[in-house]
Order: sequence, then structure tokens, then C-alpha cells
Amino acid sequence: KLSNKENKKIKEYERINLEFIDNTPLELILYKYDKDDIHFIIGYFGYYDKKKIDIINLPISSFNDIAITSTEIISIIDKSPGPWIKEVTKKLEEAILLNKIDNTEKNIVDFLKKIRDNI
Repeated sequence: KLSNKENKKIKEYERINLEFIDNTPLELILYKYDKDDIHFIIGYFGYYDKKKIDIINLPISSFNDIAITSTEIISIIDKSPGPWIKEVTKKLEEAILLNKIDNTEKNIVDFLKKIRDNI
């Protein structure tokens, strides 16, 4: 019988594997999951060479690295705080991780102004 910790790890591996199956960009997978877990999955399934994973430098490693705060996001979007913040944060993180925008306050503000009418 597997322990809860082992079951949890297996579920994490399944989620990582699904990300690869769904062709999620590698940068987003690296941002979301532990690098050792990703190494295990790519080694097991042969998705990538481990060296390719190791040379990728993400522009951010967490939301705290973004050049704007959630309070500023709420102010720019000009809506009451709510579940929309998580959606906007995800779009912003993806845009930065996929190099669609630079992690600068000006670029982020411009990005948020472009998407705010669709929120």
C-alpha cells in the first residue's frame, strides 16, 4: 500500500505528464512544477533532453517577481476585488513567461489596459 505522500507525488507526476501531452509550453510547466519532478517525467517518457530544461531561464519564478502588485492590478482594471484577479494574474504570468511582454511596470500596465474590457 502506498502512503499519502507517495499518492500525492504520483498525482503530481500525472499532472505534469498531462501538461506535456496537452503541449503546454515548457516555460509554463517549469514555472508551475518542481524541476526535479519535471526531470523525472521527461526522463521516464523521453519528452526532452534534460539539458534543454536546465538552460531555460524564466523571467519570473513567482508572482512576487512581477513588477506590479495585485493592488495595482485592481486599480488598473478598476473593478471590485473578486475571482477575476486569479484569471488576470494567470494571463499576466503567462504573457511574461512566454516573452509576450517584458516584466516592466509600463509594459504590464499597457497589457492590463488591453485586456481589462474582456474581464
